[in-house]
Amino acid sequence: MTSLDHPHHALTNDESSNAYDRCTRSIHGLPLYAPPNANELSKAQRELIETVRAANAIIVATPGYHGGISGLVRNALDTLEALRDDERPYQERRAVGSIVTAYGWQARS
Repeated sequence: MTSLDHPHHALTNDESSNAYDRCTRSIHGLPLYAPPNANELSKAQRELIETVRAANAIIVATPGYHGGISGLVRNALDTLEALRDDERPYQERRAVGSIVTAYGWQARS
């Protein structure tokens, strides 16, 4: 089981599963977030933003990477900067869960 498999166990209906599938697909296809070009978002970036915008809950899963989150996940979170002017900016008024997997020295707290 990978870090991408864990959130799927937390989802209980088709709508949630579809959102999970859309987010997983779009995260893997995200170009690097580049603030000066924020108005020129890719289809994958727009899909991620719209999925999170409609969500009432978010689960962020990442492997531990040099004591932090992976660059892939960080880039996805940076992309959510597009939510800054929304009625619910960023993750505000959304339940947020996190799953981190790590091994070795990174697994110790």
